[in-house]
Amino acid sequence: MAFPLCWTSPASPFKPLGGSPAISLTQDLSPDQSNVDILILECNDVYNILYTLYADVFVGPARNILVFTLLYEKAAIEQIWNIYYHFKIDESTSALLTAHSRKLADASVALSAWSQSPYSSLIKIVNQDTLDKIHNIWTKYANFAELPNQMLQDIKAKQSKLASAMLKSTGSDQNIRVSRSTTLVWPQSAIEVSDEFKRFWRTGTTNKPSSNEDRLNPAWIYSGKNEEWSVYSTSFPEVFHLVEAFLPDKRDPRKKLPTCLDKARQQFKLACESFQVSLRTEKLTLRFYTGDPLCFSLALQSSSELIPQYIDPWDAKPIDLTHHFSLSPPRQFEIIDSTRFIDTHGLWNLIIAIQPLLASTSSILYTEAHTPSDQYAPITFYERICSDLPTFSLISGLVPRAFISEFQSQSNSHELNIFDEEEHEQRVAWVSADPCPPSVPLGVKFSVTDIADALFYIYRGMHFFDDSPEYFEPVPLSRLRVWSQLPYNRETVARIVRHVQSRGQIHLVGGVWEDVANRIIHLVQGNKLTYQDDRHLEDLKLQFQLCDFLPLPNSPTPVGIFAGWSEIPPVVCLVLKIPASANELKVLKDYGESIQPRLTCIIRKSANDNKPQMFSSLHAVWGTLVPSEDAYSIEPDRSGQGINGSSDMIASFWISSALIVGNETTVSLAFRYTSLSHRLYHRSLGHDLDIFKAQVKDQKHVLVLRSRPMQAPFKQSLPLLPAPLPPSSNATCECTSYWRGDRWYIKDIIARLDVTDPEEKISLAGGAKVSMQLEGPCRLRLSIGEYTHAVSIPFPAKESDIRLRIARKSSYIEAVTTPYQPWYAGGYPPSPFPILLNPPRPWNVHHIPLDKLPLIELSDTEAMETYILPHMALQHSDRERKIMFDPNYVPRDHIHALKVGINILIHDYIGFKFRGPPFEVFALRPVGSGVQMVLLVGGMRSDSSGGTIVLDTAVIPVTNENKSMVLPLLDPIGESGVLIMSVDVQHGEMGAWKQYLAACIERIRTWTHKPECEYQAAGKAPISLQDGEDSICACGNGIGFEGKEWIPPEAPKWQQLLPYATRAGVSPIFSVPYLEIVGGEVFKDTGYGRPPPVTAPLNGCWACAKSGVPLSACGRCQRARYCSAECQRRDWKEHKRKCNRI
Repeated sequence: MAFPLCWTSPASPFKPLGGSPAISLTQDLSPDQSNVDILILECNDVYNILYTLYADVFVGPARNILVFTLLYEKAAIEQIWNIYYHFKIDESTSALLTAHSRKLADASVALSAWSQSPYSSLIKIVNQDTLDKIHNIWTKYANFAELPNQMLQDIKAKQSKLASAMLKSTGSDQNIRVSRSTTLVWPQSAIEVSDEFKRFWRTGTTNKPSSNEDRLNPAWIYSGKNEEWSVYSTSFPEVFHLVEAFLPDKRDPRKKLPTCLDKARQQFKLACESFQVSLRTEKLTLRFYTGDPLCFSLALQSSSELIPQYIDPWDAKPIDLTHHFSLSPPRQFEIIDSTRFIDTHGLWNLIIAIQPLLASTSSILYTEAHTPSDQYAPITFYERICSDLPTFSLISGLVPRAFISEFQSQSNSHELNIFDEEEHEQRVAWVSADPCPPSVPLGVKFSVTDIADALFYIYRGMHFFDDSPEYFEPVPLSRLRVWSQLPYNRETVARIVRHVQSRGQIHLVGGVWEDVANRIIHLVQGNKLTYQDDRHLEDLKLQFQLCDFLPLPNSPTPVGIFAGWSEIPPVVCLVLKIPASANELKVLKDYGESIQPRLTCIIRKSANDNKPQMFSSLHAVWGTLVPSEDAYSIEPDRSGQGINGSSDMIASFWISSALIVGNETTVSLAFRYTSLSHRLYHRSLGHDLDIFKAQVKDQKHVLVLRSRPMQAPFKQSLPLLPAPLPPSSNATCECTSYWRGDRWYIKDIIARLDVTDPEEKISLAGGAKVSMQLEGPCRLRLSIGEYTHAVSIPFPAKESDIRLRIARKSSYIEAVTTPYQPWYAGGYPPSPFPILLNPPRPWNVHHIPLDKLPLIELSDTEAMETYILPHMALQHSDRERKIMFDPNYVPRDHIHALKVGINILIHDYIGFKFRGPPFEVFALRPVGSGVQMVLLVGGMRSDSSGGTIVLDTAVIPVTNENKSMVLPLLDPIGESGVLIMSVDVQHGEMGAWKQYLAACIERIRTWTHKPECEYQAAGKAPISLQDGEDSICACGNGIGFEGKEWIPPEAPKWQQLLPYATRAGVSPIFSVPYLEIVGGEVFKDTGYGRPPPVTAPLNGCWACAKSGVPLSACGRCQRARYCSAECQRRDWKEHKRKCNRI
């Protein structure tokens, strides 16, 4: 495996509930896309799926199927809630759980039986092993009521002990971590949510105290873990959007907020009802698999049974997908969700297992991981990708979308305050760097030296913490635990090289892939920055051989352990057999650290071998080796006792046969070197941390086999990967690189255009003008006189970072591009908010179901100040906040300017006292130009899953063609006393507004674009960014304005404008905390910071905001207007500073 073998202690606790607020898994897909295949790794809460179906599937085990089948049976939703979210239930709920579990257990005795059950049309079981595991759990659910009294009392005692320990550790303090989903109102809600959390653990229920809920819930007891009642101690229904319990709902007739758990139950009920509606369409299919997600993903890639893979690191069974593939399942996916995967398995292991399963270049991979909440967040990000961003993109095929966009439309900035200086959860969407990439990756030339250097740099980043013991000597134990969670081994490195080769984007110059592997080995041999590289060298060579980069080694002569072998394979399987009773294993029995140690095997040619070789692609299992005619199989230990039982630990790995031929050769099981294992064991176990050692010729403990043993009747032959297909595209680009100290970077990406047309050659040689225009982030338009060409590059660049080299006599042009780096500021080039066509959809702004979002009551503006002001302040990074304190500062970075503009809309729509009266109509007017956009705001809604707020907005472009019709329709609004706010737009940011508003329209769209859509005719969206020209298509004009918020008396007199309007969801955009510091020292020192610029009403007095009365214009600028001379005098001190500029 590409993931190290870990000792199984401490066993991770059972997590019956999810720990992250639910999102819609389809939030980045077009509403026109009706058929979607989604893969969820490690799904541990049904609500993500239920919420996706409410807001608009490959998932986890027995508890989840229990819920879906109960919904299929139309059981009472309240009882389903109790079964899933309570660990204590009443008699009627217990009876339902018992009866339904019996029904499921009877239907799951075999795959054939399940296929005949009424649930098989909805729920597909991937393989027999999965069915066996969930059948076992359902049987335990069904038999729970019949447990012997003593056993039941033991389970109750464990439950009581865990609950008491958790409540004691919390004491009178608040557990604010469980209030993550209260997002922007977390300071106001943390105490109530924490109190509900404590009550939940005292009573075992989310209901009000009831004496009849006194039965333990077996769905919280039994899981894939061996230990009964080993539940994660902070389990709580925190996947729900508890923020909605603390925001006043304008549509709630009671005008009284429910408790947070009442709101959670309400959300669950709505989502369950949506699930049942989806069932009636007969288009929903859920496929379930239990096993290691990394192994499963790799098995899905190959879909081959020729070389079976182990189902789990400590399981002898192979992954058998025969039944799965017989059901014609999806083999690739539009969305893959891998929450928490990289915390445990590492980003690169995820990439090599998952990226090939993405259905297209527009598919998305989601991750969520612990991230520091301080200045180390950007450092941690680069530690995860082990390279710079352009290199990571070309090698992996993916980039973090928010990072490259320089903003994110969803907010988790409140967590920076909740967790203060510790960690927060950072969700990342990984996508292609080009929003509209070609179907076949663009070929890029790399020299053998450059690509090998790039891969070696990644290798070194992966093993950054393999440092010498002296380096770690003064480091506290808490840091050593963090640094010792190594997710990679040498197989990972070989797999990455194979991933690069298989993608077909990299075209080698000056050699072949064997040369790349040899150079990496050469660089590793000379590496001085990481520790013990030389001891992993043979493992690295072997992994390159298994990936078909290097030839297999020569076989040794038939002497020593190979005496009598008629044919010796170049690579053999070495099996180490250690009895559970061996005294040497006591160190594993007694292991008490919270971090699972990594294991390795060490080969020594003699007792004095000063360069022993470590092999880390291990597999282990508890069981018994059983000989057969030509191989061995494993009879697994079924007692579950493991090291406390009577079986053997059977560890196996592949090795070059020439390395073990000597009579003095030994093999040992050892702790893999980490800073933590060295600190704990180097005195007792020695420098190499050996646990158990045996001579290779000791047949009692060591076997040398031609194949790797598995559970009968399977065995694994040598896992040689077949040669991939050759690249399917021509290489039109070339990369150059450089080392800066010990860091490797891509210097330039050179795109070459060879002119082949004879007449165009003459034109170029004759001095025709050559020009270049950036048409997309990865698309250039080269013009040679009257001839034009589209040229693609593999990574975005800004137009200012592209220079042309023209060879007129040789008839070619090279565009030399410097790869775009997000820290330049200004947004993704050339559009910060790309909109994809066919069908139109935003690329980096998430979709929202606008009509389903709660409408916030705004009457208590003082209360709103307490949570809206900090929320809006956290739009800005510390860098942006620092420069905003310059009183003469005007943002020239369009992303930053847009944040300030959105801040104005929200502040003035709410009408905070320090700002003046509220506005519902806004006019965007560039300095020196007329009104370009009119925005009518019908309400403010809670985007609960996005952690932010949304202005429900009607967008009306004002163009040269329609302004004579649109602008007069503002008069009735003003005459009725409604203020129209004029928002000044400066320094060309109107184009960014047009791009953003077009994305805000597409994100909430429920209608279909027409065949004659202006976007299709123009070939882009928006249509134009020029003043006076239309930017938005007319397909959505007048649609979606039927709600009360758009109709008098609740709304102003704007009905005549609505036919010209398109509905949009306008929300803040936020800085990316792993790109730059957010909520850091600058935020803590300056509070909410400088308020947004003061604006003035377009139709009211600039001093007192009175409208509906005659106004006089300022004689100097002719723009400021006042209802009286007194108001003009009062405003002059403020107005004179900008009067000339206006």
